[in-house]
Amino acid sequence: MGLKKHENEDRFSLTFTLQSFEGRNAILQNSDPTLGLMKWPITKLPEDIREGEEVTLKIADNEEDYLVKRRLLEELVN
Repeated sequence: MGLKKHENEDRFSLTFTLQSFEGRNAILQNSDPTLGLMKWPITKLPEDIREGEEVTLKIADNEEDYLVKRRLLEELVN
């Protein structure tokens, strides 16, 4: 799992827009209000990413793992 520049939609992935950089973190925003904003280490982003670009976080390889990890992510963010 990790972040990569947005390419094509994958049903087990979440897409975020890079809003800004704060110190050693990037502020990522998902269009889903239950996920909202998330801090992500800049070192874990593609080197050439710029503010306003989209990145995709692949969180699972199957639907069961996706649902479990998405609920966990929502709990961590909220």
